[in-house]
Order: sequence, then C-alpha cells, then structure tokens
Amino acid sequence: SRDQCQISNKIKPVCDPLCVGGCSGPGPKACFTCSKFIINDECVDHCPVGTYEYLNRRCISEVECVSMTRLRKATKENKSVVAPDVNTFITFNNTCIDTCPAGYERSSDSKSCVVCPGGTCSKTCNGSLVENIVTAESLRGCTYINGSLEINIKMGKSKTISRELEENLGSIKEIKGG
Repeated sequence: SRDQCQISNKIKPVCDPLCVGGCSGPGPKACFTCSKFIINDECVDHCPVGTYEYLNRRCISEVECVSMTRLRKATKENKSVVAPDVNTFITFNNTCIDTCPAGYERSSDSKSCVVCPGGTCSKTCNGSLVENIVTAESLRGCTYINGSLEINIKMGKSKTISRELEENLGSIKEIKGG
C-alpha cells in the first residue's frame, strides 16, 4: 500500500509524503528519492529563501549557481571537442538557469536577465560556415554575428534552401567579419 512499503513480505517504515520510491526510515531525510526538491540531503516542498531551484529538483545557493559552467560543443583543429562555456549560470525568478527565458536577455555584466528593450532581444552569435540547414538553424534568432558568416550550401532545392535561410538568418542585423 502507499502507506507501507513492502519488500520480501517485510513491512517497511511509513515514508514521508515528500518521498518517492521508498525510504530507509521516517522523515524527509530518509527518502531514497524526493518528490519535489532536495537540499542538504533532505527532501523539501519548496526551496528555502536564499536558495534557487536547479533542474526542478535541487535547491542551491546563489554562489553554487553562478559558479557552475555549462559545456558546449566546440571545434579545435578540425575536431569536435567539449569545452566549458564562457557564460555561467545565473539566478532568475528563484531559479538557477543557463539561458534567459524568451523576452529577456543577459545584462551587460552577464549576472542577471533583463527585459529586452522594445520587446526585441539582441542575440550575439559566433561567426560560422553554413553548409547545411542544420547549421543555419543553429543561428536562429541571432541579431549580431561576431566574426564572418559564410554560406556554402551545395545541395538541395533552391526554394527550400532560400526559405530556410530567410527563416533562420532573417534576424541578423549586423555581421562583424574578421
């Protein structure tokens, strides 16, 4: 039953309501898995003041949040590698996130999300060689290209390619070649 976990016909302790998947004893510190959030090895209903939700399951401090870096795919000597991203995580609306939500962009100091001026967000992307639609899609929403943008698509229907390029590259306002 929900009130008593049973393994090998042995009655186990009544688990805290914040537990899922069983427990080793009573209380929210004895849960095998938490139904909501975990902080300091204890299941909680919501993150306490001064902490931030991370991945919809953990509560972490602001220092922990902004100290994290995400990994990104990069190219080094024509080989695909994984490298730390320069953008760290930030706090926003009691959560720890790596990307600002729609309608917001990183502040000039990159430590918070601010409402986009005029409702239109600017997005800086690195220069790229667009050889296919997938590469073009990775530039969707970019308004400023830091570097050169080369387009070299050799195969496909011209109407389809033209439409895809317009949809994915249509927000670009400025390209800083180099």
